Amino acid sequence: PPTDGGIDSAYLQKKLNGRSALYRVKLDGSLATELAYSNDKVDVDNVVRIGRGQKVVGVTFAEEKRHVVYFDEEYDRLAGMLGNAIPNLALITFSAASADASRLLVYAGSDSDPGRNYLYSKPDKRLAELALVRPELEGVKLARVKPVNYPAGDGVQVPGYLTLPPG
Repeated sequence: PPTDGGIDSAYLQKKLNGRSALYRVKLDGSLATELAYSNDKVDVDNVVRIGRGQKVVGVTFAEEKRHVVYFDEEYDRLAGMLGNAIPNLALITFSAASADASRLLVYAGSDSDPGRNYLYSKPDKRLAELALVRPELEGVKLARVKPVNYPAGDGVQVPGYLTLPPG
């Protein structure tokens, strides 16, 4: 399981009310377990890690679209700030960090934009675009993804996605 750099704990996924949830387990000999994050609708599918120690700072899951929830206050605040600063690219993830975590490699994208990579400097709060994720698609109008539900034969609502060509 992933460990939480510096606080002597590990993370594991286990079921809570039929859904995969993330728990923090102390490695101090007590093995005390606490709920780190759960979602009543869907499974937690991964953890978000950052920095040399791979500190766990959040979780990911998919409902009608992909979500990242940062339970680390600093990264939650940064993701919100950067999401507001980068128009139309609301999905913010932190891909890597310098050894002292003062510089972050940031990915910003959306359902209709493959995204861009940025370098964010914490000390001077500067964001610099580094590279397009798929440069061959720059300027190409991409389809938006629309979440839909439809009834199965037994009446259960099945989630799906509708993607129509642009225009």
